[in-house]
Amino acid sequence: MNGAWVEGAETAFTFYGSKQPLSGKDMLSLPEGRRDRESYLIYTSTQLMSADINGQENPDLIVIDGNDFEIINVEPWQNGIYNHYKAIASKKQVA
Repeated sequence: MNGAWVEGAETAFTFYGSKQPLSGKDMLSLPEGRRDRESYLIYTSTQLMSADINGQENPDLIVIDGNDFEIINVEPWQNGIYNHYKAIASKKQVA
């Protein structure tokens, strides 16, 4: 596999969800360098994508109150009654 990485095109979409504060347990699940950033739980019926463990996929970026947030973790909650996803979004660090 010879070649250079080429970033894919961004695609914007609208989804609806519920923004909630993180519990202490959820805060501890964040990677070490992200625990001091503004972060939220997002409950939505739209499947959001976090970065994969190998770094081959970039996380979805969402906008909350005009600020960019990266999706850190996604858990499917498919119980057959109200299927949804629980995602953790962390404020993107400005480079």
